[in-house]
Amino acid sequence: MKKSLLLIILLLSMIMTSLLLAVQPARAEHEAIIEISPKYFGADYPETKIFNVFNSGPDSIVLVIIAFPDLIEEGDTDFKPVDYDKPEGWTASYEVALRQVIFQSLDWETYYIGAEKFYDFKIVFDDGPHEEGMYEWIITTSDSAEVAHTYYRTQWIDVTPPEIAITHPLDGSKVNVTYDEWPDVYFFWTNGTVSDGSSGVKHVKVKVYNETWDSDWEIATIENGQWYYKWYTVECGWDYTVEAKAEDNAGNIASTSHEFKLQCRGTTIELTPNNGTVGPTSEIDPETGWHKGSIYSYGSKTLGTTVKVHGFGFNENSNVSIYVDFDWLVKEVETNPDGEFTTSFVFLTLPGGDHVVYAEDDAEDQRYAKETFTINPEIIYKPETVIGPAIIEAIATGLPSHTDVVGFTIDGTDALLTVNHHITYYWYTDDIGVLRSRAAGNPGFSMPVLQPGTYEIALWSSYGEGDYELIVANKLLVVNCFEDLCIKIDRIDGNVVDILTEVGLIEIKLDDLKPVVARIDGNVVDIETIVGNIQGTVTSIDGNTTVIKTDVGDIYLDTQEILGQLPDVPDSTLTSYITTILSAIAAIAAIIAAAVVTKRLKVAA
Repeated sequence: MKKSLLLIILLLSMIMTSLLLAVQPARAEHEAIIEISPKYFGADYPETKIFNVFNSGPDSIVLVIIAFPDLIEEGDTDFKPVDYDKPEGWTASYEVALRQVIFQSLDWETYYIGAEKFYDFKIVFDDGPHEEGMYEWIITTSDSAEVAHTYYRTQWIDVTPPEIAITHPLDGSKVNVTYDEWPDVYFFWTNGTVSDGSSGVKHVKVKVYNETWDSDWEIATIENGQWYYKWYTVECGWDYTVEAKAEDNAGNIASTSHEFKLQCRGTTIELTPNNGTVGPTSEIDPETGWHKGSIYSYGSKTLGTTVKVHGFGFNENSNVSIYVDFDWLVKEVETNPDGEFTTSFVFLTLPGGDHVVYAEDDAEDQRYAKETFTINPEIIYKPETVIGPAIIEAIATGLPSHTDVVGFTIDGTDALLTVNHHITYYWYTDDIGVLRSRAAGNPGFSMPVLQPGTYEIALWSSYGEGDYELIVANKLLVVNCFEDLCIKIDRIDGNVVDILTEVGLIEIKLDDLKPVVARIDGNVVDIETIVGNIQGTVTSIDGNTTVIKTDVGDIYLDTQEILGQLPDVPDSTLTSYITTILSAIAAIAAIIAAAVVTKRLKVAA
């Protein structure tokens, strides 16, 4: 009976326990998010450490234990807490032996950190370790259900200041301002390097000052270990000191300074000349990668201009790159200690008009300048002087690009079009402003027999119905014969002959005169040339060389070539036909034409 009763009671107890467990809610735990600040510390005591405890719930936090990190260096000063900031209704106690601070609620029902709430627990340390390195704090939180969680958070002690340097301006240097708007708006750069291997750079501040003026500290921009600041408010013409200081995230500070003179002269370039013609071709130097123009000369005309570039106000001892129209690199040069340079280049083959010459250096505070070069159109007629009908080659550059030639005039008339109608069909300019022909490689035209004189031959384009625009023009000289130029041989020196004409002195080769021995009388010789006669005296025959002395110089001839050439004169007598050189009359005509046009241009000027 008793055993049966006990069994029934036990069974009922088990049933009640099961029912209670069935209705009892599942145990809920809290989860904390812990942050410690400052993350980096420069061991400058006293120091306040903040432990931000956020409760993500659901149970309330009623206990926080903060255990101190182990010391890195044995014998270093231990953490010495002296004050605390805790929530209302909480206590704070320091357990020396355990090296920890305990924050605890006095009443769990009233004072706690609820779900989705936080509190900044603060501990003020009067002293502590100074050894640089990483320190690990252990934070334990416990909730009202007495469920605890432990978290580990790191803090770094950094006592090494950052490294900072000023790279511009250099100490004791002269700095030229750069003008945004001449002469009132200008600026200059200060820049340098900065780094920190521990806590990292927080910021760089910079200021400029002298004995009578001091700027405010300005925050510099930092990118990839470089800092820089652009100044607009500093008056040029004075001596200054620039000071820069860097602070890392642990509060360590380093500073440096340079002295410099801020000059009012801005960054500029000068071009000499600032206008001119261009050659018919350009190329790239395979060794330097520079683009180069060309020089083409014929007679009195030259296509192509060598431009001298003088730069001022660039960074000292920097490398300057020079471009045409910002795209074509034409030269690279190094500046001197005063930030100046002088160099030159042959201008590129481009269409006529204004083009930008741009120069920039490679310093951190990059300086740059630009100037305009004007390409003038020019055409060369080859030859420049004609006798009778001739074929004239036309070489022209600096013209508008992609333009058809629709007009061809001589002294303002269309008289030549009847024999040169191909011009308006085939002549055009390419993308770099060079005259081209769709029918042949070189443009050319026919010149009929005309009265002697100077004629202007011009090319025209059209920009509307009935509206024409001059592309380019040049002079062409027409003569009937060489006598029109009043030619006289002035001097003979070996194979070089100086000829006087009404338009100036011309130097040519003796062979081009086609000299011929016309008469021999004893040792007196008459020599005919295409520009007149010369009388001379045989002064010696030395081996195979015969020397004939004339009023304008000695002539040296091959004896074997002049012996026995005239049948009515004995072979022992000096009688010869002086060998005709293969040069054509056109060669001397071209040379003379050059002098003719040169003189006429000078007279016109």
